[in-house]
Amino acid sequence: NNVAVGAGALNANTIGVSNTAVGRDALLSNDDGFNNNAFGLAALKSNLNGTNNVAVGTEALTSNEKGANNVAVGNS
Repeated sequence: NNVAVGAGALNANTIGVSNTAVGRDALLSNDDGFNNNAFGLAALKSNLNGTNNVAVGTEALTSNEKGANNVAVGNS
């Protein structure tokens, strides 16, 4: 199951599971990534299939596309 709160959150998700996106455009591009947590405007915005990432803050990990096991706290 996924949780999406905010305009554009998890907008492109197709088969990704266990993701949480809170904030406008959080995990916007996520397609099949899983176990990601994004909190904040555009957090993990470009993530396509990265896994096990945590991003907290405006644009935190916003450019991450495929990276895994990352933690970012604070604005980009």
